Amino acid sequence: LEDADGCCNNLITLRAHMLVRHQFGSEIDWHLRLFDDIESTVSLGAQPFIRNLATAYEQTEDEKYAIHAARILWSFYNGAPLPNHWQRQGPWRTLEVGNRQANMWPGALSILGQTDAFDTATHAMLARSRLDHIRYALAYCGGANNWYQVEAAGLAVAALFSPELKHANAYLRIALRRLKWINSFAYYNDGFQFELTHGYHVFPTSSMFAVVKAAQARELLLPDDFMQLIERAHEMYLFAIMPGL
Repeated sequence: LEDADGCCNNLITLRAHMLVRHQFGSEIDWHLRLFDDIESTVSLGAQPFIRNLATAYEQTEDEKYAIHAARILWSFYNGAPLPNHWQRQGPWRTLEVGNRQANMWPGALSILGQTDAFDTATHAMLARSRLDHIRYALAYCGGANNWYQVEAAGLAVAALFSPELKHANAYLRIALRRLKWINSFAYYNDGFQFELTHGYHVFPTSSMFAVVKAAQARELLLPDDFMQLIERAHEMYLFAIMPGL
């Protein structure tokens, strides 16, 4: 709640491999890079504070958190428009493109989407921004690592949340095809992600579980092999906690 209250005044806590609070003025500089540290831009681009504002609203039912979440999303849309080139760093770095769509926006919208602050114009803006994210993810992607998994998961979730798009089904097929390719060697048979750390494992795994949740909301079935892989990836944590099970 303390972070959410600060966020309402553009005091943003940055938490990507760092812990820094930065006081913006009346507008957020979405290209900010503090201390020549890329992680400050990464944390801004991922927007975990949007999810935290939604959690604060859920706990308190205070409309100010919904109002400021909508304000910040509008600020991003106007202040960091879709670039016409690959942005190696900045708000449209591909990992954050996927992360926003898979892990940050859907949960926040499920809580805030019916509030007065999220009016028709805001929902239309978010729909346009999802299409921007889809177009960018189709054109650019990272290497054969957890980035690719998160990017493709974000593409899938954005497509699932955009049934109004003429080519939504094609976008989803592309995302699932990308996930099938990367997961063919990014997970071992025991369900462990190939970077062999629990922290990295949870990032792509939770991103792909977001695809499962979005598909369930749409009442769509995902490929059996994809679902089985997600189950194994989650079971890895059970076995890590209880190795003698």
